[in-house]
Amino acid sequence: MDKSVLINRNNKACKIFNLINIKIRLIDTVNPTFIVDSKYRIPVKLEGSNLVFRKVFNPYEEPFFTLDINTALEEINTEQLKRVFDQIEKVPVYIIFIKSECVSPTLYLIGFDKNFDNEINYPVFGVVRPKIFYNKEYAQKIVDRLTEQGFKVILQ
Repeated sequence: MDKSVLINRNNKACKIFNLINIKIRLIDTVNPTFIVDSKYRIPVKLEGSNLVFRKVFNPYEEPFFTLDINTALEEINTEQLKRVFDQIEKVPVYIIFIKSECVSPTLYLIGFDKNFDNEINYPVFGVVRPKIFYNKEYAQKIVDRLTEQGFKVILQ
């Protein structure tokens, strides 16, 4: 699929969630992971032009609810969508940010940059699009490493 078509499809999916005041961030363009408020992920996938909801993260489970994103914005029943959203699994995700009472706005870890020799990864902090971690233990290892390097960071 053409990248502009994928971006348009993904934007439509986000608008559907906006109808019920759910802030969605998509990780990846082709097979996006749906992240809610940088706090948890949900078992929703885009398959072609269909928004497919499963109750849990199991690709072998039958879809629980499906919407055609090309017609959903005009035809959707928001109360039904709220009920569907309430019934699906929500799995925590983790973000890392700088602990500071002096820095405003909050600076999140957004990634790593390598030095010219590609030997050391330097943390990159920013105010938008924090790096999402799915595994708490791994995220804690990153926090520990950053703390050893002198950063005052918090795992949330």
